[in-house]
Amino acid sequence: MLGGLSMFKRSRKFNESTPYGFGRALFRVIEKDITTIRADVLVSSDDNYLRMAGGVSLALRKAAGPAMEHAARKQVPASLGDVVVTPPGDLPAKHIFHCVVIDLNRDINPTRDLIATVTHRCLELAEQRDAKKIVFPALGTGVGGLSAYRGVEAMVEVICKFLAEGSELEEVVLTLWRRKWWERTFYDRINLEKLHKHIVEELAPD
Repeated sequence: MLGGLSMFKRSRKFNESTPYGFGRALFRVIEKDITTIRADVLVSSDDNYLRMAGGVSLALRKAAGPAMEHAARKQVPASLGDVVVTPPGDLPAKHIFHCVVIDLNRDINPTRDLIATVTHRCLELAEQRDAKKIVFPALGTGVGGLSAYRGVEAMVEVICKFLAEGSELEEVVLTLWRRKWWERTFYDRINLEKLHKHIVEELAPD
């Protein structure tokens, strides 16, 4: 379905005041602390033991309190590429999605393809849980060590395609907490007009 793509808007700069429409769904990129955002789903990335030892996962663990961590411990070890769902604890959400992008046993770190896979899985799971709003950080780009550009580029492409094909989600948010990631990744490197053209061509009937 290409109807939503006709609503794709782009300002001169990609910024947090510009929502990008795909049919009924909106995609936003903002700069904000994910632990303060109210949504149906908040997403994090972690290792296969869900240690939540650094970056966004640590911030979520601290804000959620012990209930979320206790629920996570019951589901480890997880496998690379899994998305583990836990209750939110004290966070302003209904679910927390923990994307497993590091395998400590095999010493495997995130790749662009893995980030694309778990992003898509999160969107599917959110729909299955009747979520309307899901919030992502830049998955795998903190402790995981994947470059912000490669990780965020993969996420943006997956999110835009997913929404363009038709989705029950109403809002997908990507929050980038570090200003340098925001500026270098979006202002300087990700060409959303080129991405839009790529999506249109890929989804167009033969």
